[in-house]
Amino acid sequence: MGHYKMYLYMGKSKKYNPWKKTKEVRTMDVIVESGCGLDVHKETVVACIDGGGIKKEIRTYSTFTNELLKLKEWLKGNGITHVAMESTGIYWKPVYNILEMKQLSEILLTAKMLRRV
Repeated sequence: MGHYKMYLYMGKSKKYNPWKKTKEVRTMDVIVESGCGLDVHKETVVACIDGGGIKKEIRTYSTFTNELLKLKEWLKGNGITHVAMESTGIYWKPVYNILEMKQLSEILLTAKMLRRV
């Protein structure tokens, strides 16, 4: 998967095929230097952090309040500034409410949108 960063795609409008050899150069601008991706399920939240000066790490938490508070402290302790959440249904709401704070920006994404990041 490589280095986890959120990118803004600045390339051409043609579909990109990674297996096709091309001389076209695509560029991306780094938007978030250190971030976290959350996959929110009914009973668990899987979190992956990575970025500048942060060792890539994946952890799984339950969706109980005390576990979500541990997740929040882990993110704060690692200097995470942005969180991208992917969830189905309403399972994202308690996670969003616990993580809501001034130092952390949340981005709620659908699975289709997250694949483009």
